[in-house]
Amino acid sequence: MGSIYLVRFLLPISLLVFLLVSNVTSAALAQDGSGGSSTGSKSPAPKEQRIDATALKTKIETRREENKARIAEFKDKKKAEIAERIDKKLTSVNEKRTTQMSETITKMNEMVTKLETRIAAARTAGKDVTGAQTTLDTAKTAISTASSAVTAQAGNDYGTSVSSETTAKTELKTARNTLNTDLKATHTQLVTAKQALAKAISSVKSLGGDNKSE
Repeated sequence: MGSIYLVRFLLPISLLVFLLVSNVTSAALAQDGSGGSSTGSKSPAPKEQRIDATALKTKIETRREENKARIAEFKDKKKAEIAERIDKKLTSVNEKRTTQMSETITKMNEMVTKLETRIAAARTAGKDVTGAQTTLDTAKTAISTASSAVTAQAGNDYGTSVSSETTAKTELKTARNTLNTDLKATHTQLVTAKQALAKAISSVKSLGGDNKSE
């Protein structure tokens, strides 16, 4: 039973990579600013996806009610308490992580808007913006892919429908491992988008113009 306490949700290596890339991208945008007019053609920033929060909440509540009946039959009441606590923790961790990821998607889309403004200004000034626009379009595609991945992740329910007292530990461990694996995969998509956006920022900065922050 001891291993049931060893629930870990931190992804230190992947999170470290994400934070490093995030800091580089944010710093570059701060230097870049949003100077220039909005004249000229520009494609919209990727739209953020949204989940059906009500449907997900109903699904989770229904499963938890079913679980309570099974857990109430556990002879080991301590194990029952742990099983119920872990079930809630798995859901909480996924909600927290995907909320953070969604906020990052929002910030990236704001960056895209600023970069589009800079490109439009450079185009109006007669500069060749082909390379910068292509790089930004690549970033927008990556952001859209990441947004879809985050939405899908947010819609997952990692609470476990416990079958019995004897299988509870294994079932909860499997759910925990699945959550960690899925979060890592989604996080990888976000890092890819961050890296693509960092390249776009660098490309747009090469166009010159007003580099003052807002």
